[in-house]
Amino acid sequence: MEALANLLEKFGGWFYRRFWRWRELMRRKRPVEEPIAVQPSQQLTHISHFTSILQPKNFLDREDESEMLFDWLDDPEKTVGALIGIGGQGKTYLAAKFALECQQKGWEVRWLELPKTVDEFLRSVADEMQKVGDPYHSIAGDSNQPIDVRMDNAIRFLEGHSKRWFFVLDDFHKVGDDSDWERLVAKFDQSCERTKILLTARREPAFPLKLPTDAHELQDVPPLPESFAQAYLEAYGLQISPDEAEEIWEKCEGNCEAMKLFAQAARRRKLADLLRLPLPDWSQKARAWCQQLLSDLGEPEREAGKRLALFDEPVEQDLLLHLGASQDGLDKLLDWRLAERLPDDLFSLHDIIRDYWRSETSHEEKRQWHIEAGRWLQEQTANWRKERPKNLDEWALSDLRVWVSFLRRSFWHFVAAKENNSALKAAEPIPKFLDRWGEWEENLRICQKAYELAKELGDEQIALWSHRLAMRHHDLGDYEEAERFYRESLEIAERLGDLAVKATTLGALGLLRKKQGRREEAKEFLRQASETFERIGYRYAEDVRKELEALDRQEPQESR
Repeated sequence: MEALANLLEKFGGWFYRRFWRWRELMRRKRPVEEPIAVQPSQQLTHISHFTSILQPKNFLDREDESEMLFDWLDDPEKTVGALIGIGGQGKTYLAAKFALECQQKGWEVRWLELPKTVDEFLRSVADEMQKVGDPYHSIAGDSNQPIDVRMDNAIRFLEGHSKRWFFVLDDFHKVGDDSDWERLVAKFDQSCERTKILLTARREPAFPLKLPTDAHELQDVPPLPESFAQAYLEAYGLQISPDEAEEIWEKCEGNCEAMKLFAQAARRRKLADLLRLPLPDWSQKARAWCQQLLSDLGEPEREAGKRLALFDEPVEQDLLLHLGASQDGLDKLLDWRLAERLPDDLFSLHDIIRDYWRSETSHEEKRQWHIEAGRWLQEQTANWRKERPKNLDEWALSDLRVWVSFLRRSFWHFVAAKENNSALKAAEPIPKFLDRWGEWEENLRICQKAYELAKELGDEQIALWSHRLAMRHHDLGDYEEAERFYRESLEIAERLGDLAVKATTLGALGLLRKKQGRREEAKEFLRQASETFERIGYRYAEDVRKELEALDRQEPQESR
């Protein structure tokens, strides 16, 4: 049964969905003709991309900044605010401390690490809506709906909730020139009175920061005040005099991340030697600081750091060890406060240190580690499946999502390593689950990349992934692109003599024409699909005939 389901996904989404409906009806011992009533609020489940609020360690109160943020919180005219500053200035920690204080005051606080898409943000809000039984969650979380309609439903929920909502969008500079974020910020700023959004964004001299038009710049986060320098450095394990603290503060220009690096280097080396280093302006040359202040690290911690820098998001300790990091190296990174251990034995790096270690790693090293990471994640998918029922439909949704997340991560690691065959193998099961869960945008992104890889591997893979890519455009209502990829798949299937793919693509083109209101063309495609299915003995010929009969029963559009 499962093998047949996989075969149908390979050939086409319409027949695939028909099959799963039939299978569910058979499982319930109900006649195929009897419809199953499903409420809109039960049709979609949503993945939340909100994460736990960062716990600000060794944070020294910045009373002026905190007061400014609370003034903004009370200002009904400014829904969206922005904290900006150079890297390492303490924007994220300030936002985290403020978010925790808001939470203590009764706000519903949600934290989103960027880069993420507006679709992922709205699906996360839809998850909150579904938790409380709001029936319109299926609209807010549906990528097929117009984005303005989705935003309107999310705002209606947030503004009408008994509690006030506060969102932190951390590292907003990473979204780039995404027009959807511009629209969302404008919509929320114009429509919300009770909801607040706080952005944090890095300002780089070489790359001017472009904030959305309707985001109100609250403050360019200033350096740490000199009066807090000694306490800050002592919190990171450096016992020094007030005069020494002042010298370090001046050397680091009050930048929190620079002072943290300096403090850890001073625990390993002589302070006087470090103060004599000709370190450049931190805001322009953070990499040069890392190079000078991390040069004395031992091989275990340096090698562990390079492997940790491979990942944009927190990563499992077991995976780092698999890649060749040593436990001693990871422990020393923690001891020197260069890495952070999160719940579930996940490790992360500050992005400035990550960028430095990436620049210190050779292309071949990164490629090999991506391959090993992809294989390790594939092994996790196999182990995860061994411990659960053979039939995926019997799995808990949470278990299924973890399994698919392993596949997705594996896919992208193989893509980074240019291991095309392995990447496509990892991608094979993913689209049907993302389709079920309504993750249309992510599904399109994966199928687009898989199609690009397939172009390097030959006609058989191109036929498969051009068809899948066409299905994604079809689902999103981009019919012109859908037809282009369907026709590419059809041309290759005809050349290869693959009648199953040919029949399925003809059927998909028929349904596309039906959606476009081109009834006669739809009937011709469906007729050809039915005949081809009959030639190869597939029972789906009957499904196609039913579609044709339904079209015949409809009054032609032009006579209405």
